[in-house]
Amino acid sequence: RSRPNSTMRSARASATAAYYPIKSFRGLRADQLWLDKQGPLYDRQFVLVDDKDNFLTQRQMPELAKIGLRMLDESFIELSANEHGEMDFGLNEHEAKTEEVTVWKRKFAAEEVNTDVSDWLSEVTKKKVRLMRMKDGAGYEFDPEKHPGRTMRFNDNKPILVISTASLKMLEQKAGVTLTMSRFRPNIVVDGVEAHAEDTWTQFSIGRIKFDGLHACSRCKITTVHPLTGEVGDEPLKTLATYRRDDNGVNFGFYFAHLNEGKIEAGATITL
Repeated sequence: RSRPNSTMRSARASATAAYYPIKSFRGLRADQLWLDKQGPLYDRQFVLVDDKDNFLTQRQMPELAKIGLRMLDESFIELSANEHGEMDFGLNEHEAKTEEVTVWKRKFAAEEVNTDVSDWLSEVTKKKVRLMRMKDGAGYEFDPEKHPGRTMRFNDNKPILVISTASLKMLEQKAGVTLTMSRFRPNIVVDGVEAHAEDTWTQFSIGRIKFDGLHACSRCKITTVHPLTGEVGDEPLKTLATYRRDDNGVNFGFYFAHLNEGKIEAGATITL
C-alpha cells in the first residue's frame, strides 16, 4: 500500500456514516456514529442463524434485503415485511441462555433475542432461523499484534469500512449502470477526494478519533444483490473484476481500525 504524498497529507474531506445492526440486513445512516472498542455501536450486534447455529447472510438468502429495518427511539429495532407486518425488539433484549454461534469458523458467545422474533423471521424467510445477539463482553480480536484489545462483533473481516463517493462514481461510469453505496455496506463514506484515495491512507482522523489503515476489502456476491428487492445480477462484480482485481480477489473499499473511542459526526472533516 502506498503512503500518502505531501498533497494528500494536507487534504481534507467530509464524511457520512452508517451502521448495520443485523448482519446482512439493511443498514441505517447516522447523524452521529458512536465508536466503542468493537467498532460502531450496535454494528453487526445481531446475526441470523440456522438450526445448526451457523450464520446466514444474503449469500444464501438474498431475500433478506427485502426485510425493512429502522430504529425506534434509539432503543428498539423494528423489522417489517409486507404481508407479515412488523416485529420489534429492544437493543439490549435477550434470553438468559448463552450459546455459541459460528461466523467464518470463529466462535462467539451469543443469546437469542426472543422466540417471538425468531418465529416471525422463520415465517418471513420460510426457514427455521433464530436471531442472536452477541453477548456483552464477547468479540473477536482481529489484530492482537498491532491492535491489542481491539475486537469486532459479527463482521466478516474488520470493524470499519471506508469508501469514497468518487470510487462509486468511477465504478458507475465503467459499468454504465447506477449503483447505490448501500450495496457495499461501508461505515464511513468520504466526499471530496479522488477515486480510491482511501486505498492509499495509512492513517486519518475525524475530530479526536484516529484510524489506522489495514487492508483492501475483497468483495463477494452480496454486492450483486439489489439492496431493496433482493434481485441478483452480474454487477458490480463483473465490472470491478476488469480493473480492481489482485491476488486477494476483487477489491472495493478499504478497512481501518479505530485507535480510540468516541463519536464522529456526519459531515465532519477528515484530516489525513
